[in-house]
Amino acid sequence: AGGVDILVNNAGFSSKVRNARHIGAEEWRAVMDVNTLGPAMLTKHLLDPMIEKGYGDVVLIASMAAVRPSMVAGPAYTAAKTAARAYMDFLQQEMKPHGIRCLTVCPGEVDTPILEKRARVPDEKDRETMIQPEDVSAAVLMALCLPHRTTVTDIVIATTLQRDMTADIQAARASQASED
Repeated sequence: AGGVDILVNNAGFSSKVRNARHIGAEEWRAVMDVNTLGPAMLTKHLLDPMIEKGYGDVVLIASMAAVRPSMVAGPAYTAAKTAARAYMDFLQQEMKPHGIRCLTVCPGEVDTPILEKRARVPDEKDRETMIQPEDVSAAVLMALCLPHRTTVTDIVIATTLQRDMTADIQAARASQASED
């Protein structure tokens, strides 16, 4: 009878401003809407059919910023992904009796276009050490391919080689006022 068996919330949006003193209300709202409210509302609309079937999977791609906040992620992105992660923790408790699994994935730096919003855009050498989108996909598939009697609730993905982020952090601290 169709319907959605697996929902992957993979929205990511960040403000260019990484300084709590300079980020404006509109940027806060936009980041929260895309990273927190959007996934929550989409999930809400797809839960009833999953509950009726007695199974389903809800996946949220959050961020390492939700586990270990950093200057590089910025205040709005960190808060939004942390809120989304907390929502998934709650959803896991609510949906488990209905046979619905909830997975939150918190990857570190992933080589995606969101990096273009950074105060210091990583160069090619930096990107070579980053997590690739297919790495995140492989982790999600690993969890979802387990028997339905098994639930993986959280996956944290880090890079093997940690790059020097001193320049990134300094640029984030120095990032200036948004248009508010």
